[in-house]
Amino acid sequence: MDSRFQQIDQILMNACKERRIPGAVFLAGQNGETLHLRAYGCAAWEPEERPMHTDTVFDLASLSKVTGTWPCIARLLEQGKLDLEMTLPDMLPWDFPEPMRPITLRHLLTHTAGLLEDMDLDGFGDSREERVRGIAKIPLQYPIGEGVHYSDLGFMLLGEIVAHKTGMPLDQAAKRVWDD
Repeated sequence: MDSRFQQIDQILMNACKERRIPGAVFLAGQNGETLHLRAYGCAAWEPEERPMHTDTVFDLASLSKVTGTWPCIARLLEQGKLDLEMTLPDMLPWDFPEPMRPITLRHLLTHTAGLLEDMDLDGFGDSREERVRGIAKIPLQYPIGEGVHYSDLGFMLLGEIVAHKTGMPLDQAAKRVWDD
């Protein structure tokens, strides 16, 4: 093995062994040639351990925040259809409870809206819209604007804002932003 990759191998093996990460795949290449390819640890720990393989497909869902949602929001800001100080009731035609009404676009984008980090929304209905509307039924976990608390729920709301303001689902709006 190329000595340049021994240290990386050791770091990744230790991280898996110490359960700091479930697993990883490391690929190094140059000019179309694979120099090093190795899988480490597990693709999942639960509900059962599943070994990592070099062809394991990774869930990159969080990338949609920066490659889909954010560019759409930026375009809507640029077009004057959104403003950072607009509140949830200004952006979505839903009945928000009083504690959520002051949440602004800025709060959602900076994870300062006080929303829960994440939650299974299936219990709020069968449709995507019913589930996302369920976010309004979840009590705030933190005071609005006080501290940064990462929240997938906030970005789900941002996706709904994009859909409402563009008249198309987020995936279609994002494709259009990148095609423009």
